[in-house]
Amino acid sequence: MVVVIVTHRAPKLEPGALRALLEATAPSYREVPGLRRKYFIGNGETAGGVYEWEDRRSAERWFDEAWRARMRDRYGIDPQVDFYEAPALVDNVTGELLLDC
Repeated sequence: MVVVIVTHRAPKLEPGALRALLEATAPSYREVPGLRRKYFIGNGETAGGVYEWEDRRSAERWFDEAWRARMRDRYGIDPQVDFYEAPALVDNVTGELLLDC
């Protein structure tokens, strides 16, 4: 399993605009090949996402130069993208411990 953490400066949004943005964009991640989960993250200054992928190849296909260009064109941001191997997962919701995932 591969985890990718994407961060960028948080955009200045009007009240309610974040929810509208999430409602518009979140469903598009349902059909991304190899993507297991995506968390939308933010703290007011920094925003981004945490992506869980089946494999690095799927992640690299998604975060290509065309993706970066879309982020620049759409949102005026140039995100930081970091790839991590995730050799184990503790899931307290399901009670699972996965090794070599």
